[in-house]
Amino acid sequence: MTESTGHGGPERSEPTLGRPAAPTVEEAGRTVIDAGLGRHDSAFTPGRAIWTSDHVAELKRLFVDRPDVTGLSFDEKLAVQLTEATDDARQLFAELYYVNLLPLHDYTGGKKRSLIDGVLASMSRPVSVPTALRDALDGGVFNGGVAFKTRRYWQLCLLIEIAETFLNQPETEQRRALAEPLAFRELIGSVTAQNEPAQRQALLYVAHPEFYLPIVKKEHRRWIRDAFASRIEDPTNDLDVDLHAITQVLGNVDLYDSPWREMWDPKAVQLPAQPPARAVPAGAEADEEEFLVDATPELAAALNIDQQFVQEWIELLRDRPQLIFFGPPGTGKTYIAQELAKHIAGDNVRLVQFHPSTSYEDFFEGYRPEAGPDGGVGFRLKDGPLRKIARAAAADEADRIPHVLIIDEINRGNLARIFGELYFLLEYRRHSVDLLYAQSGDTGFRLPTNLVILGTMNTADRSIALVDAAMRRRFAFVGLHPSDPPVSMVLRRWLRAQGHDELAADLLERLNTAIDDREFRIGPSYFMRPAVHRSGGLERVWRTSILPLLEEHHYGQNVDVTGRYGFDVISKAVRPQDTDTGVVPMDPGDVASPNAD
Repeated sequence: MTESTGHGGPERSEPTLGRPAAPTVEEAGRTVIDAGLGRHDSAFTPGRAIWTSDHVAELKRLFVDRPDVTGLSFDEKLAVQLTEATDDARQLFAELYYVNLLPLHDYTGGKKRSLIDGVLASMSRPVSVPTALRDALDGGVFNGGVAFKTRRYWQLCLLIEIAETFLNQPETEQRRALAEPLAFRELIGSVTAQNEPAQRQALLYVAHPEFYLPIVKKEHRRWIRDAFASRIEDPTNDLDVDLHAITQVLGNVDLYDSPWREMWDPKAVQLPAQPPARAVPAGAEADEEEFLVDATPELAAALNIDQQFVQEWIELLRDRPQLIFFGPPGTGKTYIAQELAKHIAGDNVRLVQFHPSTSYEDFFEGYRPEAGPDGGVGFRLKDGPLRKIARAAAADEADRIPHVLIIDEINRGNLARIFGELYFLLEYRRHSVDLLYAQSGDTGFRLPTNLVILGTMNTADRSIALVDAAMRRRFAFVGLHPSDPPVSMVLRRWLRAQGHDELAADLLERLNTAIDDREFRIGPSYFMRPAVHRSGGLERVWRTSILPLLEEHHYGQNVDVTGRYGFDVISKAVRPQDTDTGVVPMDPGDVASPNAD
């Protein structure tokens, strides 16, 4: 493969991996990187010092250090976060946004331009993206998939942190990073505040397209390296180095086209032998139909649950985007819902908790008193949490960006009264209904197809059989019970991960065998807090949390709760030789992941 000298090293003379838009995208990316990181200037307004430490510090203070968790759309949140920003800081943000969006194929050029223009338009003296850079946004070299749609805030935080780290380096180190691909990787690798592996790999490609490939999915990069490693001399354990050597041997072939893909992708056997023509360019590695990202080992580890269970929940949501976790107290329902929501929707998550007095007006929309300009009181139609997140999701529906609404304790409310005509929309997302408080001219309301609803339900309060039949038909139900997988192993795994003795798990298992009513058995989260594993903590949580629950369960039954379930009684049954209080030593600095109910 013929190469020529260019930005920081040898440049490919042919489109990278045969992707037609690659040369234009790479040239535009180099222009922005060279002007910003190389000269602390601006590719949008040459001669204006935009990429400076002061402007980066301003963005870090206003954007990175002030995350917005209101459930609004990203653009609505951004407008609030940048309210106090100077024009120069806003322009810097827009140029970082350009770097983030430029290589993506699953965003149209129009969408990319509207997002960047929205930031520039908020300046007191707006600037425009130069024509060449603006036109480059029409191209794309890879599909960003769910990561670039749900992790946008964190990806931009990472780019700001990288810019700060880069600009604080000595000038010699800055020049070396821009000239040497591995030095640049080493520099951005020193930024650990955010992980965002897909954005890191995309930035490596934008900054050094002569060396790094536009393949952001690490699994694919590893499979490709392993499949073709025998074709290069002296393979290393460095994915990027090996992939660069492989492309020099293979040339600019599209590794996602047949017959190449079948050589490295273990899932390729599931693909049709002659795939239908696509609008997506060859090499776009993300499945464009993919709506919810698959479960990862990291998510499973955070939940202390086997990955296969988490993946099954995601499959349920792909089939029907409404799911309820139900089970006794302490089984981690709310914690699981929050972690799952964060995994599939990033910061596009809103949580609401139902209670007996929750109404349609609280949940969706209703008239609320409001002070008038003359001092009087009037009423105005105001949005509830579902209406707000539905509006935010609708803005992202075309791009298939997931949003998640968590309804905690969903069964504590009068569901028929709360949901009203919205019941229909849970089953028929592409239809619309006339709303209770519809205004003249309203064309109806529908729930966006990219809005996922997760509920939690404490079966000690109310059984599934008593939940409205219409609701049961519209949600998938996942049981979480202390004695059944996946919950039965959660505490033991957590204790091992924290380096604790497994006494608490032994005690919990023994306690639950003594509780006849399955729905009143105790979940592991009561024992997954640091204080429990300090001196006297285990006995304390037993006395103040576990026994009161069982007292309530046996109320009016003339049962000696302490005599049957007391800490000493259960402890002696588990470890008869122990005479202490079951204290497990622990480093007070240990931090838990409390699988709170």
